[in-house]
Amino acid sequence: MVDLSSFISFLNAISSIAVILGAIFIVFQLKQNAKLIQATIRETRANASIALLEKRYKVKVNAWGNFQWLAEETRSHLKRKETFSTAAGT
Repeated sequence: MVDLSSFISFLNAISSIAVILGAIFIVFQLKQNAKLIQATIRETRANASIALLEKRYKVKVNAWGNFQWLAEETRSHLKRKETFSTAAGT
């Protein structure tokens, strides 16, 4: 049978391990939170820059809109090239 003092020593050891693991977890969480805060700051700065461009220069910063514009420009360029090739007899 296990005596009471060895059982208490075992519980103390387990408690110490739990405290150490908890401290390691807290440090890990603090590092993750710092990374999240930095990413949020970068995103906020980027959004502020985009808002400034939109306001000051009347530039529409819309990735989808810009993509659609590029697609339309490409289509019109290809049509002009095709028309030119047909007219030139090529």
